[in-house]
Amino acid sequence: MALRPIAKIGDSVLRKKAKLVPKNKIHTMEMRTLIKDMQETVQASNGIGLAAPQISVLKQIIVIDSSYKVESDLDRQYRQVLINPRVTEVGTNTESFWEECLSVPHLKGFVSRPNSITVEYFDQDANECSLRLENFMATVFQHEIDHLNGKLYIDYIEGLPNII
Repeated sequence: MALRPIAKIGDSVLRKKAKLVPKNKIHTMEMRTLIKDMQETVQASNGIGLAAPQISVLKQIIVIDSSYKVESDLDRQYRQVLINPRVTEVGTNTESFWEECLSVPHLKGFVSRPNSITVEYFDQDANECSLRLENFMATVFQHEIDHLNGKLYIDYIEGLPNII
């Protein structure tokens, strides 16, 4: 497998919408290689999540690996692959966290997002899955899903000029 270069802010690929992965393509060797590369890349980069557009692949794939991170409100560790994820429920309350991004190096932003969501997706075995997330992990998953829609966390920071 291989580490993939991460696209940085200003790269137009980060502003493009990723395409759905056909269910019959999930089991291909190309997909398995891509997912493995993404997992290795996020771990080597000390990130929690990585979306395929961040490595210049416009497919709706996210990897999450919080297994080595220690967060004060993290009551469960996540190691997930999400293909074609979609948020199906959004809580009414919001919570704010400092966000960072592998594609926006050396910056942090305080972002307010819904503090609970439900996500439906295919896993890497093409099983339909649903996951209820709260607090910090709800933020992490929303952050990564945003990448699939060409959005960055900086888009949510009030008062920040539209620089990208």
